[in-house]
Amino acid sequence: MTAAHRLLGGFGLAIAGALLFAGPAAAQADPPRVLVFSETYGFHHSSIEYGNTVLARLAAETGDFTVEFSTSPADLSAAKLAQVDLVLFNSTTGRMPLSQQQRDEFEQWLGCGGGFMGVHASADHNYGWPLYAELVGAQFEGHPQMANDPPARMIV
Repeated sequence: MTAAHRLLGGFGLAIAGALLFAGPAAAQADPPRVLVFSETYGFHHSSIEYGNTVLARLAAETGDFTVEFSTSPADLSAAKLAQVDLVLFNSTTGRMPLSQQQRDEFEQWLGCGGGFMGVHASADHNYGWPLYAELVGAQFEGHPQMANDPPARMIV
């Protein structure tokens, strides 16, 4: 099994699990609608484009869900959220410029059964918004040392 197949399977399982709890889709015969938000306001991971491509391919090949992509915070409004069942933040970073009204609308949408999924760096996003930190489960504090970084020294 290739890495691409593992990634496709992983995304598929994760989306299926998230959609099990997304209320609006359950009442419809149409496949669940996923809005993938991938704008960054900090570090931009090169894997974002690959993840978006994989999600589009998975949606097209399985027909199990539809997918729409956005980098505009304006798409996180009540009008747009009413059209989707799940919002997936794909490695978003930094502090997104959402108004308090948009935050309130997003929270209301979640409370009415909207689904949320955050991928990788989405934990490095929306600092200062308690609900978001609760959704993600934790927020990014720092990146671990990478293989090409010089080794750290600790003096005891």
